[in-house]
Amino acid sequence: MSQRRLPLHARAAAVVTTVTAAALGGLVLPAHADTVTAVENDLNGDGYTDLVVVGNQASLDAGLWLTDGAVGGNLTGTATDIGVNGLGASGSSPADYNGRQAIVGHFRTGAGPNDVLIYNPATGSGTVIYGTGDGSPLNPLSGIGVPSVAFTSPVTGALPTFIANAGQLYTTAAQGEPNPLPSLLSVLDGALWLQPTAAAPGAFFPPELVLTETNPTGSGNWSDWSITTALVDNMPALFARSETGGQLYYYSPAALLDMTLGTPTTPVLVAAEGWDAAAKPLVQAADVDQDGTVDLRAVDASGNATTYRFDGTALTALGTHNLLTGADSAPGGTPTATPTPTVTPAPTPTGPKRHPHPTKSRQH
Repeated sequence: MSQRRLPLHARAAAVVTTVTAAALGGLVLPAHADTVTAVENDLNGDGYTDLVVVGNQASLDAGLWLTDGAVGGNLTGTATDIGVNGLGASGSSPADYNGRQAIVGHFRTGAGPNDVLIYNPATGSGTVIYGTGDGSPLNPLSGIGVPSVAFTSPVTGALPTFIANAGQLYTTAAQGEPNPLPSLLSVLDGALWLQPTAAAPGAFFPPELVLTETNPTGSGNWSDWSITTALVDNMPALFARSETGGQLYYYSPAALLDMTLGTPTTPVLVAAEGWDAAAKPLVQAADVDQDGTVDLRAVDASGNATTYRFDGTALTALGTHNLLTGADSAPGGTPTATPTPTVTPAPTPTGPKRHPHPTKSRQH
């Protein structure tokens, strides 16, 4: 399969026309959506980056499980099932989410609460479920279905094995007016693809542009690779990992833009091993401390979610939080404990009074 370069400018013009025609005025928004735009991956509206995990894995029951983010990129409390209502009208159950992928983003209007795009790699069908903004269970009737044709390969008719939020990557590369709704990246036909979207919820165009057919190692295709993204100024940063080999690579927003414009790039090798799907069934990119650099969370088979801060080249574990029990442990598995206050006796005055320098707390 040869790499294709399709007319980005032409598609961007069509997308802008759709924005103008829709005007976004006909969409019914939650009451607070016109004044509050949630930070990325924040589903409960508290301003912190949450973790969303599809159930029936990581020791979680079937459903869609939300764990609240906290200050400094940490997690807090036990996971709650916001997918308890399933994905349909009658006969729905949390098991509807089994085998699906959940992508959090502003898929309804580009603003307001975060929504969830649910994708089924077995059938190619998808659903955009509109977010509640307060972390309460999702209503499967509040959203819109996405037909499988939106994800189907125009070359082979195959379906993506993984999809991810691409933000404004498409319209930025096309130098068009920004579309408030995000485009998508996908692993399809052994390559990394970009697909645009119209300015209507769930109105994704089929995969359109091959960014690269060579996997991050520089040899072979993308068939064994998964992807996860988070947005920086509405542009995606991407972690790619080999599902079986365990290698982990990073593509910056600038690198992805270069690839979209046809310029080859070399990703950052973050880890040479240890990130395979058996060891870490789920990984989720997120700017956990909101410092403008995308970080990473990984969940193991026992429901332990470890948060890693990324500095552009290496990951540093901040700690681990068990999604089932809410227990925290420091890097290396040591349980965290509440420090015991130390009481220091007041010194006996013996001459001129000295004022101790105030202790400065480190900012992480």
